[in-house]
Amino acid sequence: MKTYQERQEAKKYYVLLENKDVLGVFGSLKSVCEYIGDKFPSYWTLVRKKTDKFEYGNYSLQIVKPK
Repeated sequence: MKTYQERQEAKKYYVLLENKDVLGVFGSLKSVCEYIGDKFPSYWTLVRKKTDKFEYGNYSLQIVKPK
């Protein structure tokens, strides 16, 4: 079982941008996909990406770790 500190270090935030304007900050990738709907690739496509930044059309998804 992970400790509280280990869970906090592993935490990620997902920042959704449209034309460099912030649409929202989300705690899970699933909630990003529900918010954006059919305008973005599916959840299962995004889970397999290994990069911290993903761009699709006018949208950009960035993964940010808190400090």
